[in-house]
Amino acid sequence: MAKKRFGRVKAPKNWTAESADAFAHKLAFDFIAQLERLIEARRTSKTKLAKKLGVSQSAISHVLNNPQNLTLRTIAKYSQALGAKAAIVSYDDGDRENENGLVNSQVFSACWVNAGKPRDVWDVEENRVATTQKLFISISFTFYHIQVASTYGESSMISHLTPAFHTLRQSPQLQLSHASSSSRTEVEEHA
Repeated sequence: MAKKRFGRVKAPKNWTAESADAFAHKLAFDFIAQLERLIEARRTSKTKLAKKLGVSQSAISHVLNNPQNLTLRTIAKYSQALGAKAAIVSYDDGDRENENGLVNSQVFSACWVNAGKPRDVWDVEENRVATTQKLFISISFTFYHIQVASTYGESSMISHLTPAFHTLRQSPQLQLSHASSSSRTEVEEHA
């Protein structure tokens, strides 16, 4: 039965909050799900993977079906055999009681792709600035079309483009950064 706190029903903790073993179990199964997606995407078989790893096909099946004892070495070997990489990410999502459980690794992968596949924190900043500059160019182009349309009396075009311009202008992504690519060199020189 859920406890009430300040008039609200307190959400039950996620099953991964039960113990470190439950937490590790979720991490392991999340990794296995990634492996299975890679195996399918690479159009490889478990037999080929076993040959690449120098293990039996039953060893592959054991890891895929019973991953509770995965080691970092096993994670690295399987990732490399599939031509992929692995990362262990510790993060703070503000869910200190673990009511929501772990964020799925696909979320981190999607964010990494959407951020331009940065290799380090400097790339994150450079990609953000480049995205902001592209957005600014797009807005400038849109604004130019609004001005041209207004000059030639094409009010229907203006009425469609003006709301988009105002929405983009207010976007937090338009907060241009004062950082430049030279700041990367300056910091690296001081390191």
